Amino acid sequence: STRTVSINNNRSLYVNATSGTATWNGNLNVGNSAAALRLTCTSGSGAVLVLGSSAIYNGASSILYSDNGDIAVDGTINSVSQIQIGRTSTSTKTSSWVARNSASITTAGGINLINTAGQSSSSLTVQDSANVSALALNLYNVATGTGTGTANLDGGTLTVGSITKSGGNGVFNFNGGTLKAS
Repeated sequence: STRTVSINNNRSLYVNATSGTATWNGNLNVGNSAAALRLTCTSGSGAVLVLGSSAIYNGASSILYSDNGDIAVDGTINSVSQIQIGRTSTSTKTSSWVARNSASITTAGGINLINTAGQSSSSLTVQDSANVSALALNLYNVATGTGTGTANLDGGTLTVGSITKSGGNGVFNFNGGTLKAS
């Protein structure tokens, strides 16, 4: 079944897979700029989180971010702020997002890979007929560090105003799909 969860007042909702697979399938409404949805896997990259086919994120000035693990998006994510993929200072942590099937990820802000100097790697993969749209894609969003932010366009459509790298290492693999300027 589908549930609607609302968060606000300086709160965060954690969807955490300690092992196996955790599935979020529902609507999420974020009420103010202090609220956030945090997707994470505390036991390492072996655990997988999947956002189900009706997952919707509507944020005020909120942040949608992940610390560690593999996130597969099959549904719809709408954010009026930013999406941060990889936001931990632990060097052994990695975070990857895959927009697959007919997923739709839209943010009025940017999508930032590697958001702290300690993160070892973060990636965003767009495949199948998925659509990802953002103001900007920053492959490495901090000035220092040695990690690697990777974007893989394997199918679908990636629409961004710019692709940048502030520091560290940035890789863009164009293996198919459509890259559009916004």
